[in-house]
Amino acid sequence: MARRIYGVRDCFQDIVVNTRRHAAKENSCRIQRLAALCSVVIGDNMEYQVVDDNDVEEGLREEDENDSSNLIDALYDAIPAEYRRSALLSHALRVVLCHCGHNATLLTKLLDIALEHKLDFEASLLLHDLVNLSLSSPSDGSKAPLICHHAHTNFLLDLYTQWSSRGSSDATFFRILITALEASQDVNAWSSKAVHHVAQIMYVQDFASYLRLISVSSTFVAGLCAASAVFESEARTSILSRISLWLKMILEQLPLAVVEYDAFGNVKYRNDVGEMLTCVLSSIRSHKGLQIPDGLEADIQAIALSLSTQWLTVQRIPLQCLVVQLSVTLPRVSAFTPLVSKVFVDSDGYLPTIRSAIQGMASALYTLRLLHLHASLLGCTLGYLEQPYHERELARKNSVPEIQKYRHELIELADEAEDRFIRPHGFFVSESFSERLHAIATPLRQKLFRDISEWEPRFGSQIRKSKYNTSAKKRKFTSTHGRHLIASDCDSRNSVLPPKLEHEHMNFRAAPDKPLFSTLLSRAASKRAVLHRHPIQQLPCIVPVSKKAYQQGSEKMSDEDCQQVALSDDALDLFAWPSRSRFPNNMSKTKDSKPLSLSHTLRDLAHLRASDFDLCSLLSSKAQSANPADSLIDRSVEESYLFAQEVRSALNLHNRSELVTLGGRVEDVRSRLDDLLTVAEVFYVVHTMVATVARFMFVEEVSQNET
Repeated sequence: MARRIYGVRDCFQDIVVNTRRHAAKENSCRIQRLAALCSVVIGDNMEYQVVDDNDVEEGLREEDENDSSNLIDALYDAIPAEYRRSALLSHALRVVLCHCGHNATLLTKLLDIALEHKLDFEASLLLHDLVNLSLSSPSDGSKAPLICHHAHTNFLLDLYTQWSSRGSSDATFFRILITALEASQDVNAWSSKAVHHVAQIMYVQDFASYLRLISVSSTFVAGLCAASAVFESEARTSILSRISLWLKMILEQLPLAVVEYDAFGNVKYRNDVGEMLTCVLSSIRSHKGLQIPDGLEADIQAIALSLSTQWLTVQRIPLQCLVVQLSVTLPRVSAFTPLVSKVFVDSDGYLPTIRSAIQGMASALYTLRLLHLHASLLGCTLGYLEQPYHERELARKNSVPEIQKYRHELIELADEAEDRFIRPHGFFVSESFSERLHAIATPLRQKLFRDISEWEPRFGSQIRKSKYNTSAKKRKFTSTHGRHLIASDCDSRNSVLPPKLEHEHMNFRAAPDKPLFSTLLSRAASKRAVLHRHPIQQLPCIVPVSKKAYQQGSEKMSDEDCQQVALSDDALDLFAWPSRSRFPNNMSKTKDSKPLSLSHTLRDLAHLRASDFDLCSLLSSKAQSANPADSLIDRSVEESYLFAQEVRSALNLHNRSELVTLGGRVEDVRSRLDDLLTVAEVFYVVHTMVATVARFMFVEEVSQNET
């Protein structure tokens, strides 16, 4: 076999040397003429068939051979004499490829000869066959492609080095590789390390080819999902991981590598980037349909949305196909986290730069009528800013009042954006295709908010649903905020309130001389102080407190139920608390101390401060009244918040005796608030937050943990 391979190599080399030597004397120019290119194509497509002696009779065989020879002679006669050498060379290579079989060693030797003598057409043919051979797998599918073997990790990289070192075009190499990958239809070949190594080189040397690689891979994934009902998890994970990694490389270097302008003032790679992002988003949507993606698909969608937003910001005329694809995309709540994180990092912590970048991208989404993405971007920015770590990083280069001011601004902008998406009346866009986008986005808006939100009449606004399935027992103790455990019962509260509470409450909200309760609550939320500034320690077991009479009929909630309730994904969660807690510097863990597992609501109660809600705004409608009932309201609310503040201090100080004392005061606080509700029904929120939490969570949970 080795003698045959090297014999064919020597024969081809002799033909190349003889033809190229005479061609070099006639024309030393590297650029071939059109007639020379035509002769090469004619030589490559000359018919040459091998006739099997066992299949046909001798007379028919001779007749076919004569016809083939006559046709070849006629073609050679039609080619001018000075270009026949090129036709002979391409014809010789076609004979070798058709009748010598596909052997990697032979193809490598022939490719080296073609590159050495600057035979671009022949080198492209040999490279195409060699790459196809490396990406091919056995017909029975029993083995993975040869390129997946660990010994061939650098095969494509070495092949590229050999190709580029001889002065050949990088774009030609990448085009041949992508074409071969597209034709292979093998997941293992796409996710191989050899392909990833070449993709890294492609990202630096030819960005347009890199974008096409991602587009073709996304289309390949979409085709697999459509062809088979069950996509193998391992294969799906491998190729999606590659796509996610390739997209992250673009996101990290987008301003440097992509946002450049050509001689006409247009952004370079405009169509390539738009096509790539459209393919990626379409691939995710084809697999998930009208469902919010999760896992790797959610990561890919988040990066694609971040790239799309950043790309649309610098476009004077955006691609309509990309805008339409974005209008029907269902984002996660944290979809824009990669983009927001990149903005914070690139700005080096300067708040004016962050504000300008976020405002520019939000304006671009708003102009294109992508209202759901506009609201999601502002919500992600607010959630990112409210995280304690990021707040401390910003405080190093910005003043605290400036950070607080920008937070309050984001709260108002996010509320307005969400309300605009839910009720888009009076919205005007000057785009010519805005009506078509509205027709597409309306069903999406209805399904999105039907799945993740519901109308809450008590607050007069949309409340996010919990997306986690919970048991019937958990649902009984779960409020509309998802993870906040509330043990109050609607029937028991209605038994305390006056009979016409609902009607009176509606009149209170509709009164023209009094601000709406939702407005007061929104104003108070916008003025809230920073929650959870310091880390909170875990508590050991607390001495059980004797149960009160009202606790006997209440339903128990196990500690396991409290711990299994998932965290809320709402970026506007007013009571978000850090998931990790540690002891302060002046505290130390002891081996005999058993940590107390408190419920989420009790933690929220412990972290509240009297300034978290602006009591003056909540009580503004009664501030000028001399009614003794109003004084009772002010005094009761103030005492309730002081009680919550004392609970928080006791938890922070790890004071068992103080917690036991506070447990004895729970009944007094609950009774006072019950009396308060008979006077003013508007403060049932305070009643729910303090009285029922303390009643069902504090005493019973401490008792259960101690038991």
